[in-house]
Amino acid sequence: MAYVTVLDEMKDCHSCQNLLHGEPSAQRHHQKTLMAVLAINAVVCIAEFWGAAQAHSHLLAADAIHLLSHVLLTGLGLIAINKDMNWKARAALAKGGVTALLALSALFDSGFGGLLRPTVLPHSGWMGAFSVLALFGNLTCMWLLSESRSDDINMKSTWTCSKADLISNAGLLTASALVALLGTRWPDVLVAILVATFVLKASFGIIRESVEILRPGESSTIEGQ
Repeated sequence: MAYVTVLDEMKDCHSCQNLLHGEPSAQRHHQKTLMAVLAINAVVCIAEFWGAAQAHSHLLAADAIHLLSHVLLTGLGLIAINKDMNWKARAALAKGGVTALLALSALFDSGFGGLLRPTVLPHSGWMGAFSVLALFGNLTCMWLLSESRSDDINMKSTWTCSKADLISNAGLLTASALVALLGTRWPDVLVAILVATFVLKASFGIIRESVEILRPGESSTIEGQ
């Protein structure tokens, strides 16, 4: 019988066995990956907050706030691993919303604070050191996420955040070089505004895709593919 044939084929399929018996191995892999990404981002985030105070850098502060959103929302992603598609989409929607709020706060601090408040010259050496640390941490996270970045909206949103971090990393490296070369604080302020704006745009993309999944009929269509 065709039904028996299908079952026999499923017994020989490792991924199908995961679906028939217990927790899928993909979910265990996602959990380990997100826990590693969470730990890396938490370490870099704490270091950048300390570095921002030492270097008097709006850009380091903006990037630290950006990483703080990753730490909080990767934790939410861990909770969403064993949930259905709608739950994961709601978690991704929360990621996008919180990231947007933090990006707006960074934009306000670097924009209004940097332009209106008198600020001492940022320390380009500290900025350069922490930009290298942030780049190394982000590349490690992207390597960990690369295998599962397209598995679902939960992993995709985490990958999108890490990919957006590359812009922040490039901005940090560029701004630290320009501060050292020109002897002015404006590269730090202006690049901080650009980074915050880019993060805000990326968060809107996550929100838009999550809303599309949560629309009536969308989740059933996705699950039926």
